[in-house]
Formats: sequence, C-alpha cells, structure tokens
Amino acid sequence: MSALDGTWLLDLERTTDPGPVLERLKVGWVLRKVGPTVRFTNVIVTTETRATIEVKSTLGGRRNVLVFDGTTPTVDDFFGNPLTYTVTIEGDTIVGRGHLTLEKEGKVPLELRRRVEEDGAMTLRIIVTPPGEPQLEMKRVFKRK
Repeated sequence: MSALDGTWLLDLERTTDPGPVLERLKVGWVLRKVGPTVRFTNVIVTTETRATIEVKSTLGGRRNVLVFDGTTPTVDDFFGNPLTYTVTIEGDTIVGRGHLTLEKEGKVPLELRRRVEEDGAMTLRIIVTPPGEPQLEMKRVFKRK
C-alpha cells in the first residue's frame, strides 16, 4: 500500500459536490454550505498491517489508525455524525465497511474505498445506503503534494 504513502491535498475541482448527500443525510445547513469549500490534507503512512491517516483541514484535524484485519473498529466522525467501521485490503484498495449513525434513521450502512488511480490521484469514495433508498456516493479526489 506504499502508493498511498505521502501528503495528499483535496482537489476541489475534481471532487464531487457533497451537498446533495449531506442534505439527504440531514447534515446541518452550515456544514452543508461550508463543507464543499473546506481544504483537506491527508498525510498517510502505511505498513503491512495498518495505515495512519492524519487529516488536517481549515476546521481542525484528527488522526486515525486503520488496522487491516477486518475486525478492529475505527471510530470517526462524518460531518457531526458518529461513524464506525473496520478495514481490509482488497487488491490495491483500502476498504472500510461499517455504519454511520444518523439521528432519525439510526445505523446506516457505509463503505469507504481509498486507492491511487492510474493518473496518480488518490480517490476516496464514500458510499452510504439508507434503508429502502438508492445508494448515495461522494467522491473525493486528492492530488499528491
């Protein structure tokens, strides 16, 4: 997974607008408006068994350690909503599967897929599946610093 190692800057021009997904998930108006303009930097260091991802933004930062065993939970935050997932490696992709906890719907299935594309960009696909509804997807594209 060493292809992911390094510092990555969010490419706002190639990233899909998260607004519609955030609106459907009933994320607050302020976060829906500010979210698309926030500049994120990811600093990633991987080993055979885990990845450390330091997320920095104009709004603050956090550090996650992802263990690639499919059982160790990672607890995070998704625009103010609790997010819990486990991580595996599938080919050249780090895959997180778990759930997002929403106030009204409760636990909603979520998948995170992070990989380096052929053009050298890193993509992070965030896929949410609310019960009885079509899948929602956000695609965040990062360029190497």
